[in-house]
Amino acid sequence: MYGYWTHPTSRLVAAEMTVMLIEAMSGKSIDAIAAERGYDMTDRFIDTDNKAVTFLKAAGIIRGVDGVHYAPYEAFTRAAMFTILGQMLEEVFNMDLSAYQLGSTVFTDVPEWADQYIGWAAQAGITQGIGGGLFDSDSNLQNQASVILLLRAHKILAVKT
Repeated sequence: MYGYWTHPTSRLVAAEMTVMLIEAMSGKSIDAIAAERGYDMTDRFIDTDNKAVTFLKAAGIIRGVDGVHYAPYEAFTRAAMFTILGQMLEEVFNMDLSAYQLGSTVFTDVPEWADQYIGWAAQAGITQGIGGGLFDSDSNLQNQASVILLLRAHKILAVKT
């Protein structure tokens, strides 16, 4: 299911890895968090019943590709992964990331919808982009990079939560 290190990270794997980070940081299962917050874990996408995906949908972290489909086996882009990470921090851990805006001062190729999340990750030392002032937002994230990203995030956030 997870594939090789150099393969693109699928949307399903990104969701599962994000949930692993949530559970590691909170010390709680997603079932416990969902129960505490009253998340509707019956509202699923029609193309997957994966529990991690359902949790992230219930938490308002992911919206799918069209509201009813998640497209679990499509590749996740670099910008999308940093966005899901940032939205997880806001929704589950109540962190305010609104102050982190890159504009064009660090990376010149970041879409507006991902700006504050990539800005936070750059300022926190989770990413340095690919060099030359580029983040490479639209490239598919590889499994090896996803693991490194989440480990860096866990290391930094373990001190703050």
